[in-house]
Amino acid sequence: MIRAAALGDLDQLINLETRVFGDQAWSRQELRFELSGPSRTYLVWEDQSAILGYGGYWSGERDAELMTMGVLPEARNRGIAGSLLTKLIASADYEGLQRMDLKVRVDNSAA
Repeated sequence: MIRAAALGDLDQLINLETRVFGDQAWSRQELRFELSGPSRTYLVWEDQSAILGYGGYWSGERDAELMTMGVLPEARNRGIAGSLLTKLIASADYEGLQRMDLKVRVDNSAA
């Protein structure tokens, strides 16, 4: 099930961040800011109270920037990232945003 992320998800999201992004994971403080900051939209994919993936964007006047997208390694290849991205794009469209950008590391072939 996809739903809006909440501050109560912070512990699970920190675990996901660490497992997915290693030493480049956001800190608890950074993630807390992203979840509660202005002009941010974050969604989680939850299965039986376990968060398997999440993603979110920051929105400006006309554009959005996809800030992060991550899926636990054992939950990959199930369409979770694609479903989250579809919902995030629909949310941005609903907000009237015209474009969404994503910056990806050169070595991230999956993205």
